Amino acid sequence: MDQSQMIKVLSGHRTFAGVEADSWSQFIEAAQFVSFNPGEVVYEKSQPCDAGYILIGGRLELIDEPYPGRRLSTQIFSAGNLFSEGGFIKQWPHRRRCTALETTDVLKISCDSFKEVVESGNAVALCVIDRLLDAFVLEVEAANQRLDEIYARPDRTLARLMSSN
Repeated sequence: MDQSQMIKVLSGHRTFAGVEADSWSQFIEAAQFVSFNPGEVVYEKSQPCDAGYILIGGRLELIDEPYPGRRLSTQIFSAGNLFSEGGFIKQWPHRRRCTALETTDVLKISCDSFKEVVESGNAVALCVIDRLLDAFVLEVEAANQRLDEIYARPDRTLARLMSSN
């Protein structure tokens, strides 16, 4: 896939609406184009994030096994979606395993390269920052809701804790 095709595909995602082609060129040059084959592991759970990713094409599965016998799966299949979000910012450990379900193309950008394009004022990088902030706000809201459910109804919490023993 050449750069103009990548730009056309990624510009269609709402996160990157209105970004000029020259901003994409700088971002793409700072990133790596990577292809994964079906079944190939992109990264493992607990492995340090070495980069952030933007899906160009294909389909990925994010798998979490919070405890034995419980498997949670999410699929990413829309071009322009971000994954391994922590890798844009810092080398935090991955929370899930990521596997390609079909031939999948991504843009992979290291934390250091991402910081450079952010500092240059690159429009694509700033759109990524906006998307990361939106995701962070949603996670904080979900955590607050879970805490509210636990502490707002102590009788239910105690009943659940007692029944799990």
